[in-house]
Amino acid sequence: MTEHLVGFQKAIGDARNSPRAPDSGSLTVYVNKTNRIYLGDKSISDQQRLYPGIAEAVHDHRLRHESIRIALVVDQDATWGTVMHIIDAARQAHDDDIGFVVE
Repeated sequence: MTEHLVGFQKAIGDARNSPRAPDSGSLTVYVNKTNRIYLGDKSISDQQRLYPGIAEAVHDHRLRHESIRIALVVDQDATWGTVMHIIDAARQAHDDDIGFVVE
């Protein structure tokens, strides 16, 4: 699926409906087709927990001198609103290094 926006192109595949184990040292966020968010293998039950969850994960990675790059894996049926909340949570945690992963 490809959707063209002014100055931006997206092509998003199908993210799995349950999280995979993240790569060692990575900070991975998954969004499935029902907009369920996983931070690594932990389910984020609501958007209010997203912001402190991202902040804590970024903080922990910084303390361990690990990468704070966020790999964002999004199902093609997830909404852009959910994606924007994740990006906003990352920026509030002072992390703007986000990469989209296409499957």
